Amino acid sequence: MSRATIGRILLGIGALGVVLSVLGIVAGLRLVSGFDATLDDSISLTAEALDVVDESVEVTDGVVLALTEALGRSASTMRQLATGFGDAVAVLDATADLTEDELAASLEAVDRSLPALIDVAAVIDRTLSALSVAPFGPDYDPPERFDDSLRAIQGELAGLPTALREQARLTRDAADSLRDVQRGTAEIARDVSGLETTLREASDLLEGYSSTTASARRVVDDGAEDLDGQLALVRILLVAIGLTVAVAQVVPLAAGWLLLRPEVARDLETRILR
Repeated sequence: MSRATIGRILLGIGALGVVLSVLGIVAGLRLVSGFDATLDDSISLTAEALDVVDESVEVTDGVVLALTEALGRSASTMRQLATGFGDAVAVLDATADLTEDELAASLEAVDRSLPALIDVAAVIDRTLSALSVAPFGPDYDPPERFDDSLRAIQGELAGLPTALREQARLTRDAADSLRDVQRGTAEIARDVSGLETTLREASDLLEGYSSTTASARRVVDDGAEDLDGQLALVRILLVAIGLTVAVAQVVPLAAGWLLLRPEVARDLETRILR
């Protein structure tokens, strides 16, 4: 094989090496740029998703806090109602006892004593009427006889103790019903308090989610900065490797060019030897 052929081959190899180096640099930079764009899109989507999660957590936490405060007020009101119902039950029980044991019993005692009082009143009335006839007797002429007045009272008292006892029974029934309402109200207050506690725990959990989201956001931001730095380093390395390979092609290019120009090679050799 002639020197000219070898020189052309070396020139071709050098030129091909330079072209491949340039193409490698361009292709590598395009690949890194595409990878960078994909990562940026992924990071942007992740950041948007974290924003949505953060907003959702914030809105949910606000709703939970509002519900917790409302339930707290409701539980307090229900406890106060239960206490008021308890006081009302005590009053109703006392009223029933007073109506049945005191009023009804007293009226029954009066009703039992009225017949004897009526007889005594009749005797007193006849006696006073008889004495009023005498010149020295009292002036006795009532519009209504004493025993008749007592009989009128007896008539008005008829059935009243029974009615009072019935009223006492109704009052006790109302107290029992109100007692049931009191127990139900107290149970509802306890349930509402339990729900309030659960919502407060949920609020604490949401605050933990918010902290986790903030930490994830910081990780994403830090990761994005690290990736940018690493990709910049990759670009520099690609360019450096490509340029190194391209510079390395100077040897075959120079050797091929000297083989194609033997006179130049001899002149260069002569100068070097001098």
